[in-house]
Amino acid sequence: QAQQREARDLLIRFGTAAPGLVAATLSLLSFAVAWGRLPESRTAGAAVALGTPGTGGAVLDLLRGESIPFGVMLCTTLAFTVMYLVFPLYAAEVLGYGPSQTAYFYVFLGLVSTIVQGWLVGRLAPLMGERTLMVAGSALMAVGVVALPFPLAGPASGAPLDHLLLALGLVAAGSGLTGPSLAGY
Repeated sequence: QAQQREARDLLIRFGTAAPGLVAATLSLLSFAVAWGRLPESRTAGAAVALGTPGTGGAVLDLLRGESIPFGVMLCTTLAFTVMYLVFPLYAAEVLGYGPSQTAYFYVFLGLVSTIVQGWLVGRLAPLMGERTLMVAGSALMAVGVVALPFPLAGPASGAPLDHLLLALGLVAAGSGLTGPSLAGY
């Protein structure tokens, strides 16, 4: 109870933007530390030549070849992070689940992701390759995120949980396929 009161007091004092501002500050701090502390891994002669400045060629070059995994990583990380931030609000406001009930959905996400990453990816990667798994994982994740708002299952509705669990399972499986595939690509 005391922790809930403290959290509520912080939100009242700093507004609902406080969690986002804290996350943005931590991200900026992480970026600054990485920028200042991590050594450059490329030598000066190995720099990648980007397109002609001012023509948009640099952007097109970034969208091709070696930088595609970084774009996929950005999009999937953003999608998974947004899902982690928005889902508890959705579960509470739309579906009527409390924090302890919502926690079980996160346990489910973790179990599915662990099984996919720890068992399935190791068997599929030699057969299909990292690129295929990266594309399949991204597609599964996209379908799962898009399907999340549709299952209106909740304790008050009496509707079954199968659609909600399927959508969450797709998100977790997609993330589980994409993460290791990006690392091995």
